[in-house]
Amino acid sequence: ILLLTACAVEAGTPDVGITELPDWVVAPEHTYKKSALKSATDGFVYSLWNEQIHVEKGAVYNNIIREIISEAGVQNGSNISVNFNPAYEKLEFHKITIWRDNKPLNRLSKSVFKVIANEEELSRFLYFGNYSAFLILDDVRKGDQIEYSYTITGNNPVFAGKFSREIYFQGIAPISQLYTSLIVSKDRDLHFKDFNTVPTAKIYHMGGNM
Repeated sequence: ILLLTACAVEAGTPDVGITELPDWVVAPEHTYKKSALKSATDGFVYSLWNEQIHVEKGAVYNNIIREIISEAGVQNGSNISVNFNPAYEKLEFHKITIWRDNKPLNRLSKSVFKVIANEEELSRFLYFGNYSAFLILDDVRKGDQIEYSYTITGNNPVFAGKFSREIYFQGIAPISQLYTSLIVSKDRDLHFKDFNTVPTAKIYHMGGNM
């Protein structure tokens, strides 16, 4: 364990980038209206969860809007945490905004992030190199909407360019609008297996991708 910890320290704490939105991202129609969802155990709901996976670029983009619907949500919903493995992944944030009375309050800054090792298997002498980029927003109020977006780029070299993914259409908190899209080359053959009741996939062709 000491040897593994020393290696992690020597490598240094990984960095979180701040960049513009990737040019391949397609924004869904969404307005910053209050969600129709009125209750949640943790005091917040997701009015939007938009995930876009560009298979050929090895990139996953997420745009999330979390709505604080009670005082409990101020505490439970004010933190943002994203896991990544810096050995082969790069994490870049594009937006952190609090929407209050339909007005944006920009909270995106490198200084707000704490990057910490996220290793729960060290007691079993297993080291995976995972980290969490974590932040807690201050001055969050009931009725606020917290919007953030980020992209993780990079593939685990173990898979040698092959792609597999589990896609869920529910979460631990209620979700009002959920979008998931895959952007792949038309030459890549995908095989889907559905479980339970899932929406029917829609296929669009855009140049050499679909």
